[in-house]
Amino acid sequence: MDKRITKKRLSDLLSYEWVVMIIVSVAIIAFWELAYAIGSVKVSVGQEFKYYYDQSIIVEEDAELINNLLEYETFSYDVLKLGGEVLYSDNNVLLNRLSIQEGDVIFTDTLGLNEYQDEQKTIPKFVRAKYLIDTYDYKIYSIGQMLKDATVYAQGFMYEGQPLLKENIDPLKIKACFLNRNGKDNRFRKNYEIEQGLELETKRIEKIIDNVEFLTEFIDNPNNESALFRYTRYEQSYNLAQNKEQYKELMEDEVQNDIYGINIGALEGGLNVSKIMYIKGSADGQVKTDNIVLMAFNFLTHQPDLQYESLSFICSTIKAFTTP
Repeated sequence: MDKRITKKRLSDLLSYEWVVMIIVSVAIIAFWELAYAIGSVKVSVGQEFKYYYDQSIIVEEDAELINNLLEYETFSYDVLKLGGEVLYSDNNVLLNRLSIQEGDVIFTDTLGLNEYQDEQKTIPKFVRAKYLIDTYDYKIYSIGQMLKDATVYAQGFMYEGQPLLKENIDPLKIKACFLNRNGKDNRFRKNYEIEQGLELETKRIEKIIDNVEFLTEFIDNPNNESALFRYTRYEQSYNLAQNKEQYKELMEDEVQNDIYGINIGALEGGLNVSKIMYIKGSADGQVKTDNIVLMAFNFLTHQPDLQYESLSFICSTIKAFTTP
């Protein structure tokens, strides 16, 4: 038998080996992708917290905001991803993001465009924050309604007939909710992991109770009135519309002068707002923060258990800008 090594035989051998190597490499990659998909934690709506700086806001130092959120232990164990995004007027993707429930809170402004007089009448100014509230697709959450919903939610974890207090939390109700939500979560497979999870779940409910109490006291304090952004939904649309009747009926069904946001520019004693963000294009050329408001989105139907992470974000933001 001719066993001589020829150029052709060597070429054929190497070609064969390369094919085998490619097949093996593809198989290994496929195996690890499958293993990662099976073993990784799937991030659901609510487990990713997203905040936005609206198109009218210039961001100076986002890291400072994040540091304070972490300092105040803002989020529960079930928030697995945190991120912010700056929006731009020439390509504002907010509506697209919200269509897939990707968004929790937004920093925007109430400064608006100044009123001006034309030949026949005064044209009222257009306020971005009011526009977001009036347009249903943006789903801006009334803070008053958020507090009511959070209270009802947390009350569901109390012993029957007991008031909303941390010492009245029923461990059985905590466990039922936790297992229903996290029964297939890879983080909580073993018994000791489940026990740790139940402790974290209890802390999550306690945090909601603390936040409801904190924000309620903040709103009820008359000294904080300037920090409350009050508005009647559809009022701006009514003022700007040619046909006002459709908005008049809608306005009548809304809570009058409801609270929709926190004017962080009116907060004093803590962080300097201008070091983190300010409103662009101020007419006098000065850095302006007085009209920056923080508002939340309402995706309660998609994230019934994690909706109130946005409540916690609001409370931590207030603390950051009021605490020395």
